[in-house]
Amino acid sequence: MKKLKNNSKLLIILTVLESILSVYLLIFMSYQDKLSFKESSNDLTLLIQNMYTSTWWALIITMVIFISILTITSIIYKKQYLHFISILIWVALLILALDFTKKFMYNLSNLAIFVPIILINIKAYYNQKSYIK
Repeated sequence: MKKLKNNSKLLIILTVLESILSVYLLIFMSYQDKLSFKESSNDLTLLIQNMYTSTWWALIITMVIFISILTITSIIYKKQYLHFISILIWVALLILALDFTKKFMYNLSNLAIFVPIILINIKAYYNQKSYIK
C-alpha cells in the first residue's frame, strides 16, 4: 500500500480499469474460441478462417495485457518510460483499428473509443510526473 500512496490516483484507476479490460478480453476470447471451433469442426475453410481471426484477436488481447503489465510496472518502479510505452501501444492499436476502405462512421467510432483512452493516459502520465518530482 505504501507504493500506491505516492502515485497519481488517475494512474492507479486507469491501471485497474486496463487490468479488468485485459482479463475480460482474455476470458471472452477463450469462450468465443471454443464456440467458433466447435461450429467449424466439419468445414476446413471455416476452421482456417476462425484460426486466422482468433490469431488476430489474440494479438490485440496480448497487446492490451502488455499495456496493463507496463502500467503496473510503472507504478511499482516509478519509471515513466514504461507508461509512455503503453501510451504508444494504445496509439498503435488505434492505427490498427482504422480502416479507410470502410465508411467514415466506422473510423469515427474507433476514434471515439481510442482517443479518450489515449488522452486519459497522457493526463495520467503528466500527473504521475508531478508525483515523481
